[in-house]
Amino acid sequence: TEGRLHPQTWRGMSISGVIEPEFDLSHFASFLPPDVAPRGRLSGRLTLGGTFASPTARADLELQDLRFRRLPISRIALAASWQGHTLGIESLDLTSHGALSLSGDLDLSPFLGGRGGRRGKGWHEVVPFVLDLSATRIDPARWVTALAPKGGPRGLPPLTGILEGRLHLEGTLQRLSGEMKVRFAGAPFGVPGRVGLQASLTHRSGETKFEKIAITAPGMKLSGEGNVAEGRVETALRLHLLDLRRSGDFLGRDAFPAGSATLTLSGHFPLEAPRQRHALQLTLRSEDLRIPGRIEFPSRLRLDATLRDGRVRLSGMRWEAGESRLSAQGSIDLLQKGRLRRNPPFSLTVESERFDPTDFGGGAFPLSGKFSAQMTLDGKLEAPRGRLRLAGRDLALRGTPLGEGTLDITLTNGRVGIESFLLRGTQGRIAMTGEIPLFSRGFRIAKDPRISLHLLGEDLDPKRLHPTLPLAGAFSLEAEVTGTLH
Repeated sequence: TEGRLHPQTWRGMSISGVIEPEFDLSHFASFLPPDVAPRGRLSGRLTLGGTFASPTARADLELQDLRFRRLPISRIALAASWQGHTLGIESLDLTSHGALSLSGDLDLSPFLGGRGGRRGKGWHEVVPFVLDLSATRIDPARWVTALAPKGGPRGLPPLTGILEGRLHLEGTLQRLSGEMKVRFAGAPFGVPGRVGLQASLTHRSGETKFEKIAITAPGMKLSGEGNVAEGRVETALRLHLLDLRRSGDFLGRDAFPAGSATLTLSGHFPLEAPRQRHALQLTLRSEDLRIPGRIEFPSRLRLDATLRDGRVRLSGMRWEAGESRLSAQGSIDLLQKGRLRRNPPFSLTVESERFDPTDFGGGAFPLSGKFSAQMTLDGKLEAPRGRLRLAGRDLALRGTPLGEGTLDITLTNGRVGIESFLLRGTQGRIAMTGEIPLFSRGFRIAKDPRISLHLLGEDLDPKRLHPTLPLAGAFSLEAEVTGTLH
């Protein structure tokens, strides 16, 4: 008898089988990756069924008592199936200082020809999938210590606490969408708090969009969106500092002011050279800023700045505290061809039509009065030049009236030149000129600067300056002061 087994025949043949593995991994030490310790036990059940044309399979496997690098893994459990060109992962669970769980489906029908073949496309373009990853009571500090080289990066706060979250992805690698939610409860900076992260993304034909980005932490909330396309990143972020003191406590910074503020950052930069061909805009707004011990009543701060092609430009800053008003603008060429300049050129102008030092001193500043001021600085950062003009009226020193005064000083090559100082009131008139080589390089204070001052006083009445002084009458004074400050 002769016969042939045609493909149509064997494709319809049934498959049936069961495998129940149970062995120690130590017997296969030579086959294990170097980071996996030769220990642990594998057990479970593999079931085969269907036909050669349409096979089915199911795996229920469990690994116990593993170690990857320095991370002990008490259990890995897999429940998965294969049917009709679809790989279904019911659960892939990993337990170690918390638990990770993965589930989802991978449909290989387009790639295997179930719906017309690949049509010349790669599998990443045509194979759809749905994946869900969840984390429950993960201890990130232990994971980082066990998995990262040398126990993780130095100088960063330990992620002491508990992390939970969920990641959902669906589509193909060519057309992808996803959502992520993460919650962290701990005290990385010493103060307990909760941090939350939420974001969604879509990926289409070389463009990735990030939407609904939201990060919450004690006293603050960050929200925004962005996209990456053709090697260029565009972003818009908004940081709402709802309680500055609370945020400072959580971050381990006790010098934070009180009140609230809103910070926005928007712009774009190329991925290949983020320090070149960039354009970023920063705005800062606060309506109730307070600095304990300094500014006890709410002040208003508004700031607008840009970073474009290495130049930081302060287009406007205005600070209002009490009766005082302060404004500033300027620029600094911080980068050159993407590299940080060692001695960048800069310019800065600060003006105030109305300024009272007590508004910024919390009552501790000894001098009070109504001032107007203008200050300019420019040149190189290590060799600045500048000028300050100051005029004041209704001046008082710890409550003692002084009258009115003016000050004009310059800065050149580290030398502070007192072009003129004049104080005029009922107690007399005092004038001063001179020079102090105060800075050695940039704004570094010289080690032992030598001063040279010329003082001139007319119609001085000590009794009017302070009634307890034993002297009375009108005096004149002229003096030269030279020497070092130490």
